[in-house]
Amino acid sequence: MASPIALMFFFCSLENTCSICDLPKMKFIALDLETANPCQSSICQIGIVFVVNSVVEDTWESLVDPKEDFNYNNIAVHGIKPEDVKFAPTFPLLYEVLAQKLNGNTVVHHTSFDRIALNKACDKYDLPRLEVEWVDSAKIVRKALPQFSKSGYGLKNVANHFGYTFQHHDALNDALACAFITLRCNEVMIDDKMETVK
Repeated sequence: MASPIALMFFFCSLENTCSICDLPKMKFIALDLETANPCQSSICQIGIVFVVNSVVEDTWESLVDPKEDFNYNNIAVHGIKPEDVKFAPTFPLLYEVLAQKLNGNTVVHHTSFDRIALNKACDKYDLPRLEVEWVDSAKIVRKALPQFSKSGYGLKNVANHFGYTFQHHDALNDALACAFITLRCNEVMIDDKMETVK
């Protein structure tokens, strides 16, 4: 099975083997987060994907020590345990890195969870919220694909619709899936002469 990165490069290759390469060249950052417990500020993993000219140019990921208890249900979802983040940086230590990577950019996330979690983590530590233009890829899906306009627009379900397989609830893999879905839905909207994401 090809990796998510390999699949992304296949669909947006430099040889223009896919119609995605005929799209207006898109530049955005896809973001996904995992949390240690139901509190959305308890970020324990961050995944970031940098898309330039409709191609994945780079990725970045980090575990995060949330300095909070891990909830059994959260562990069951993403598999991250307290011992996994024992030597990981805390959110305040990663804040400047995140600010340098994200500020001033369009950041795509799937549903509101990641945007809210990042903002709540900033608030928790009295840090300025990042200055980004947020775009919800779930809203793009609901616009581009009528069958998902009211339900079924979760990340994994939409990825399955496009035949894209990935390790769900790993932050980097989810961010790659978010980027892929955004590119594919933009293609659909261009084919249907709909307003697209720039």
